[in-house]
Amino acid sequence: MSMEPLVIRRKLLITSLIVVAVAFSIGFFPQYLLKRSLQSELIACRAAAELSALRDQAGWVLLETVRRNYGLAGERAGRFFGQVRDLSARTRSPQLRAALEEIYARRDTIVAKLATADPAVLDDVQALYLTVMEKAQP
Repeated sequence: MSMEPLVIRRKLLITSLIVVAVAFSIGFFPQYLLKRSLQSELIACRAAAELSALRDQAGWVLLETVRRNYGLAGERAGRFFGQVRDLSARTRSPQLRAALEEIYARRDTIVAKLATADPAVLDDVQALYLTVMEKAQP
């Protein structure tokens, strides 16, 4: 008869552990799923912010080119193309990477024309700006 209380205690302990594990799971999994969802949303928001910054930089390059401030436009173009290169290296999206590489391919022509203060660069910068507006959508 002394074994009977031990068996009951063991069953009670196992049942208690199962109840605790189930309670933990009930609380854990919804929070885990929420966390994953919020992380995905955060990644999407960061990508949208980076694309927005690219559009802003392209706009500044265009504005300074229209104003014929070729030196300042060249500096801004350098920053812009640096951001394009960095984002292209970090992105996981093949479509976005292809779009960014297409934009980056214009770098040498635009930077060279800005460095020589060639007024014909305005057409290239306008085309660049339009491409950025079309391709760099979140």
